[in-house]
Amino acid sequence: MAAWLLKIAYWRVIDSNVGDSTIASATGLESLGNVRPLDPPHMQDNYLLKEMGFTVARKHAGKLRRLTHMLAFLVPLLLIVIQAATSGQLGLIAAALAAVSVSLGVVLERWLFFTEAQHKVMLYYGADRV
Repeated sequence: MAAWLLKIAYWRVIDSNVGDSTIASATGLESLGNVRPLDPPHMQDNYLLKEMGFTVARKHAGKLRRLTHMLAFLVPLLLIVIQAATSGQLGLIAAALAAVSVSLGVVLERWLFFTEAQHKVMLYYGADRV
């Protein structure tokens, strides 16, 4: 339960945090006013855009977070209650399913953590703030 509450608090903090870096602050040219690149960086996708500017998970972050809540916290909690209330084979099956569920939930949460990261390099590719 404590880990679940900490995860909820963490997501609230990162959702309310507005990035303070702009292209002007990243280049050190804030004193010159509005800063913009002279030319676009690339004409097609590259490694940096694919790995640092990951947008699929950001678009579906709400759904993925709800799935994380279910797989990493809610389902294992219910299965552990079932396991504690029963004995024999049913208890063993509930414990095994809880372990599988929490493992999938943690993998999903770690992937979501990586894809939601705001990378400073995206300022070069047109992001307003990170």
